[in-house]
Amino acid sequence: MFQLRKHIQPYGASLLSSTGFNNILHTLYGMPRTMKRAIPVVEVFLDRSDPYSQLVAQVLSGLQQRFNITLKIWEVNQQKTEMFPELELWDQNAVKDAKALAKLYGLESPSPTQIPEIDTSISEGEKRRSQLGHYLAAMLWFEGEWFWGIDRLDHLERRLLAVGCQKNPAETVRFNLTTSRGYKGSASDVVNPDQTLVFYFSMRSPYSYLALVRVIALTDHYQVPLDIRPVLPMVMRGVPVPSQKKMYIFRDTCREARKLGIDYGRVADPLGVGVENCYALFDFARKLGKGTELLLAYARAVNASGVHSDTERGLQLIVNKAGLDWNEAKPWLQKDDWRQWAEVHRQELYQAGLWGVPSFTYGEGRSCWGQDRLWLIEQWFLESDKGM
Repeated sequence: MFQLRKHIQPYGASLLSSTGFNNILHTLYGMPRTMKRAIPVVEVFLDRSDPYSQLVAQVLSGLQQRFNITLKIWEVNQQKTEMFPELELWDQNAVKDAKALAKLYGLESPSPTQIPEIDTSISEGEKRRSQLGHYLAAMLWFEGEWFWGIDRLDHLERRLLAVGCQKNPAETVRFNLTTSRGYKGSASDVVNPDQTLVFYFSMRSPYSYLALVRVIALTDHYQVPLDIRPVLPMVMRGVPVPSQKKMYIFRDTCREARKLGIDYGRVADPLGVGVENCYALFDFARKLGKGTELLLAYARAVNASGVHSDTERGLQLIVNKAGLDWNEAKPWLQKDDWRQWAEVHRQELYQAGLWGVPSFTYGEGRSCWGQDRLWLIEQWFLESDKGM
């Protein structure tokens, strides 16, 4: 049964990630509104202590000015340890990260005073959020789909535009500044061209895959050295990932990949042996100067082509795609030296005040988490001021 499920998985994932399937879901969820000719309702879940919620609160009136929608605002508390295995680090990063987002969008620095009065209790808000199937704050729900914070408002805007509830016929997406629209400079503009960008990466993380494709292009454009440092997935480090969280991540990475034009969706989860094989082969590949090529080939294979990386056939295909010789690579699968450096990388990650992937550090005092922060990394390259 397990083997059957494993082989079916890529096809099921491909179906669930398809544009057609998502369009069907949007139509089904929108039918009650369409039949009643009702005004679209967007539900918003805010935590007064959460910097991302404080940013979302600042843009709600603007959304209502642009779109004919009803907002239902709920108050919640997102302190759930099983969803936030490193809550203290999350909170510390959120403050710094939200300030950078506020600056990007010309918003006020996050503050609890920006959360409006809400006429429902926290318990009511948490009950409603649980009914709809989520766990985070700064979340917006619209007809079967979740949108997290400022970073995902562009997807909500597209949904509302598709529904046709914009007040101005010329209305367009505005919350898309975190997605690169061309580069802001060239290699000659890099302040410190010898400074290396360090990228903490997990082969199991779909967000790491989306970041990998783009950060390779970014560092190639600016001729900035890139040092990819793989870590074990959280599950392989004994940190469970609840099924609710996994499903949200899959749906979110599907729409992000579509937006970015990155092939994704036919997923063959490499958890376990697949990840171990990747890291063992990474040692071999980087000795030949092809570590990045190996990771990119591997990530595309397991995230977009449904290649099972726990099989010899799948591994040979990946190795060949990376421009490496399978007969030379195969003996490296018996080595486990990689376990030492994977643990060192994990410790480095925590020392930088981060906990998950994809994460980045650049020189002294600059670190960030998330595939949404390549715009910030580009700023690091072009600006001399230290900070985030």
